[in-house]
Amino acid sequence: MKRLLGIAIICAMISLTACGNTSVESSNASEIEENITEEITTEAIATEPEHGTSAYVDYLAFKAKDDAETASNEQLQEAVDWLKNNTAAYFSTEENMEKTMYYGQLLEYKYKGTENEYEKIGWQAFKTVKYVYRGAESVSDDVTQNNLLELKEMAENLPDIQ
Repeated sequence: MKRLLGIAIICAMISLTACGNTSVESSNASEIEENITEEITTEAIATEPEHGTSAYVDYLAFKAKDDAETASNEQLQEAVDWLKNNTAAYFSTEENMEKTMYYGQLLEYKYKGTENEYEKIGWQAFKTVKYVYRGAESVSDDVTQNNLLELKEMAENLPDIQ
């Protein structure tokens, strides 16, 4: 996705330069990048890829980012509750791994830039599961076990949404 976005931005800038505009204003470049990102995000959410793939991990992240914009406290509490109540089951099924990643990203995106415990556990949940989900790591790998231990500790201490 990032590569596509970069290529699209470069092509747009080249196209503007080729049309005689040799100095692309930064506001125009930012506007072009924002429009392209919105189109790619909308397309990624609209087309559900095959489960168990890197494309599905991206799909969940884009969906969570989109949902975070309008997430209610009840929806955020659902994410918190799920992460707290399923510490022994994050990897038990494909669906549980997907929920862990989605809820993690929902919290991370909702609280992006706050560096609070919701943002931190969101990233921890996502990174703990995504490599196992895609088949790049196994549950028994040291890095996965270390991430899982940290995630469980974070979940134990996670307060309810206020």
